[in-house]
Amino acid sequence: MLWLLSGLVCLLAARLAAVWLCLSHRYPEWRTRRSAERRASGPLAFAMLHANPLFDGQGFLDWHHPRNRRTRIRFSLMGVALLALAFVAHTSLFSLLGNL
Repeated sequence: MLWLLSGLVCLLAARLAAVWLCLSHRYPEWRTRRSAERRASGPLAFAMLHANPLFDGQGFLDWHHPRNRRTRIRFSLMGVALLALAFVAHTSLFSLLGNL
């Protein structure tokens, strides 16, 4: 059970890191707009919006617009790379714990 839970934490961390690395250039403008609307405008809200476009109604159509295709591809590739690193770290951690 611990193995599964820590794997899910690695998956979430990799996904949020990919969001931040690929889309952080949009954060200042997004934060200004959200603050003016008196809505949550922190880094976690930003990551949740882009990790799951259905989290916020404003993000869904913009994210799937054809002009954002390169961003989606770059985000997906970065997510795969970070997920692979998280998997390697997760596997090595459990192999070290298994040898103790």
